[in-house]
Amino acid sequence: MSIKYRPDIDGLRAIAVLTVVFFHAGFDVFSGGFIGVDIFFVISGFLITSIILEDLDKDRFSIKVFYERRIRRILPALYTVCFVSLIVAVFLLLPDELNGFGKSIFATLLFVSNILFWSEAGYFDASADLKPLLHTWSLAVEEQFYVLFPLLLIFVHRFLNRKYVHVLVIVSISSLLLSAWGADHKPSATFYWSPTRAWELLLGALIACNCLPILKAKWQSEIIGWVGVSLICYAVFIFDYDTSFPGLNALYPCLGTALLIYANQCTNTFWSRVLSLKILVFIGLCSYSFYLWHWPVFVFAKYLSAEPVSAWQSVGLICLSFILAVLTLKFVESPFRNRDFLKGRWRIFVLALLGALPLFIGGLVIIAGKGFPQRFNDIERLKTYIGSSVDKSCVDIPFNKFESRKCIFGDKSVPNTSFVVWGDSHAGAIVRGIGQAAKGSNKSGYLASFSGCPPLLDIKLARDKKPYKCKHANQAILSSIKAGDIVFLVARWTYYTHKSPINKEGPTWINDAYSHDISEAENFRVLSIYLDKTIQSIKDIGAVPIVVDVVPEFPRSVPEMFFLFGKDVMVSKDLFLEGRKDTSSILKNISVRNGVEYIDPSSILCEHSACFANRGEDIYYLDNDHVNLQGAIKLAPLFEPYF
Repeated sequence: MSIKYRPDIDGLRAIAVLTVVFFHAGFDVFSGGFIGVDIFFVISGFLITSIILEDLDKDRFSIKVFYERRIRRILPALYTVCFVSLIVAVFLLLPDELNGFGKSIFATLLFVSNILFWSEAGYFDASADLKPLLHTWSLAVEEQFYVLFPLLLIFVHRFLNRKYVHVLVIVSISSLLLSAWGADHKPSATFYWSPTRAWELLLGALIACNCLPILKAKWQSEIIGWVGVSLICYAVFIFDYDTSFPGLNALYPCLGTALLIYANQCTNTFWSRVLSLKILVFIGLCSYSFYLWHWPVFVFAKYLSAEPVSAWQSVGLICLSFILAVLTLKFVESPFRNRDFLKGRWRIFVLALLGALPLFIGGLVIIAGKGFPQRFNDIERLKTYIGSSVDKSCVDIPFNKFESRKCIFGDKSVPNTSFVVWGDSHAGAIVRGIGQAAKGSNKSGYLASFSGCPPLLDIKLARDKKPYKCKHANQAILSSIKAGDIVFLVARWTYYTHKSPINKEGPTWINDAYSHDISEAENFRVLSIYLDKTIQSIKDIGAVPIVVDVVPEFPRSVPEMFFLFGKDVMVSKDLFLEGRKDTSSILKNISVRNGVEYIDPSSILCEHSACFANRGEDIYYLDNDHVNLQGAIKLAPLFEPYF
């Protein structure tokens, strides 16, 4: 086996990094651009396996040499980006974010950041937009794979008569089946964990093993190349945040990449010539540094801006990231890749440890200092804004203990409750306002709030670790309601139907007992049917349901934005109303059809052209979508007519 330089591979790297960068920049046409990482995985598997097999065939493979190459390839640029990010983070990030950054430094250097970020949140969650090292999860997956993969090839080479293809096919299929199962049952873990991604690298490895026959006719190569490009384009332009991924859907970009590599091995095809264009090859050579730089550049830019980053600003950030990548390639990557630089394997290993040491120390100091709140003179003021309006013990009460532990609001001297606030965490956020309204009429009631659970009977949460938790909780709440009760149905309704145009959060996918579809259309269908069913069930008891629409939401944490930028936080009223239009239409129509009241919090929190999150020091929100105590009290007049 002989390895020759293939410029088309660098061109393919360029396609991979550009799709990822354009996706992260927010260009909607690249809605599936996250698959660029999968392209990288296949390329990596192909190249690394080619190198290992050549060395094994010539009886010169060495684990030490292998890891020396990995260190020279991976660590210098990674250390550079981490150092710069650390310096910027110390000057810029608020304490909680800086403390999280300190943890991510540790995880990145140990190549376990995929596990850290999996434990914290999903890749598409809005909170992920402010984690400067989030993108290093893919490096962690690769390096975890390469801990065992060379050993597997050595074993097959020595003891299984070099039956590489047989072994790799078995391992690949096992990993793919695990990924297919996990995409629907454990989506976040499946996205981040290396066992469910291993098949993607192994697909490239199989191409390197020459598992397919050599293509002798050019027309065969051309057709396979076009099929490969079509599969990649389909994933890039058709996939989006609601695509079940990786799972079987990852076959599109991965097979497409593998087919392109295969088709271009022996023939100068059309796509080989395209991918070998000098501009693409140059971008491909910079792709590793480009990938490393683009995400922290985007994150810090978002952190510095009180408004969403515009399209032109995104173009500027892409250009800045690429300039940094070019400089890193020239002054960091290229020198270290030259094995004449720092001759002696022990020198490169020692340098790797010495380079990591200050980063480890920096991360440790940040964590020990809890993000250094003393950097900000009035940080205590920020804490006063963030407090919730309700004690945590009042929400997420186990449904089998709900009756004995439920919290009372309003006039607590009144022994018999007459209202219920039923819903998700938004019900817990707003309940003090409803209690304030009830107190004036000497009425009391209780909170029935379960985070992430809309007040909809008989629904399940698709892709959730506990899909039926809402069904059991809501049934327990319905059983507690009695005739004459006023039942306020409160939820972040839009979070269960579609992605927010304001902060890009949502949706949480909902199904009924008979459906398994994952789509916005399914969410709207389930909301329509089961809100109607829930209202009917409440009325059958003899209670009075009232539907409460969503409060305005904002791009980022309102207290943090006010603290950082010192001005009122607002969002376009038209954007907010347009974003919730379809969901609100369902709420209104079902309310009218059932003869029940509908309450719209935007009538208080929005004015002529804008919705406000604060008025000077009067902050109404504890994050970007939950009202705090002050916000809940401000909404109290909406509920007074019902007591």
